[in-house]
Amino acid sequence: WSVPGQSMFKEVLGEELPPSEPVSWLETDWREDCSGSTNRIDEHAALLVVQRAEDDLMMPIYDMYSHRNGNYHNIDNNREEGKRFFLTAKRDISKGEQLYNSYNMCNNCGGRANSYGTPDIFRDYGFIEQLPQRWIFADRRFAFDLKEDPKGIGVVFAKGITLSNETLSFMRKEIWRLERLKKLEAGNTEINPFELEMIWEFVDALTDAMRLAIR
Repeated sequence: WSVPGQSMFKEVLGEELPPSEPVSWLETDWREDCSGSTNRIDEHAALLVVQRAEDDLMMPIYDMYSHRNGNYHNIDNNREEGKRFFLTAKRDISKGEQLYNSYNMCNNCGGRANSYGTPDIFRDYGFIEQLPQRWIFADRRFAFDLKEDPKGIGVVFAKGITLSNETLSFMRKEIWRLERLKKLEAGNTEINPFELEMIWEFVDALTDAMRLAIR
């Protein structure tokens, strides 16, 4: 992203909203940890690996599988080190049904399900996942899922989580701040229009999630 776009995204997140380390991957992981260059083509290639690879594997076709959790998630990926990588069905799949992988709740995702949610997927892959969604507020030590429900959208909190009055007040203040920021910056011409559109898409998803959590 451009420098103005990165600055706006950091302003949106403030001090406590997820995801963590929203724009620092190139600086810390690529340049410092991997001794990567500042060449734009090299940086673009590195980001493609983050978005498209299965750990250290780059595989045509497999990287075209979309992400979705819940009952939509219908394939598992399997790896025999040094031999093969293959997919298996998690359940019966109907003819013509779309195949969905998961970026955080796959069979070999380790502990990602508990620490990597909708904001992290937006940061690393550039989209807001469809329902179900997982919103993890690590700094505030609470998390909840949004799931499809016959009556609308259901909210399921992590086991043992009860929102304190302080947390409820925090979310109300953040909703107000984000709505005000969006009105003030809606006509910003210094930021790439695509980046600004993506930022507001994230803001809308985040404020909707917080509203559902406190209703």
